[in-house]
Amino acid sequence: MDGAPFGWVWVIASGVVGGGLNAIATQNRRLLPALIAIALPPKRLVRPGLLGNLFVGGVASAGCFAMCVMSECGASRGLKGLPLTATSAGVAMAIGFLAARWVTSTSDTRLLRVVVVMALRTPAAHPDTVRALEAASPEVMCRTVEGLMPRRARHP
Repeated sequence: MDGAPFGWVWVIASGVVGGGLNAIATQNRRLLPALIAIALPPKRLVRPGLLGNLFVGGVASAGCFAMCVMSECGASRGLKGLPLTATSAGVAMAIGFLAARWVTSTSDTRLLRVVVVMALRTPAAHPDTVRALEAASPEVMCRTVEGLMPRRARHP
């Protein structure tokens, strides 16, 4: 037995751990991806959640190591070219973390752009609300600013 299947499990598991660390660091602890529906402007945005971060981390680390094994440096060793070392686990974890961070950052950037547009349409907010928004997650910011939006009165 050449240990190649165990090497892939090791790499994917390390990437999943990296994605999980990103989920914890970016407050994406909700298990499933969240679809956020925003009224004005009408948009739907997705936050990756814990499972999304785990999936991205595992796939990214497996993809990067597959490219390394299939490249010229790994082709001479075949499937035995996948090292089972702490260094490879650390690299896979870093790849998983960074890939999940990229997806989370892209999602948060889109959400924050919508929040800024909504905030520009609101009247001046109370200073306590502004202070609370300084440390809030993007999803909490979106809900808070959406609550500040003026509502049109409808007459029967």
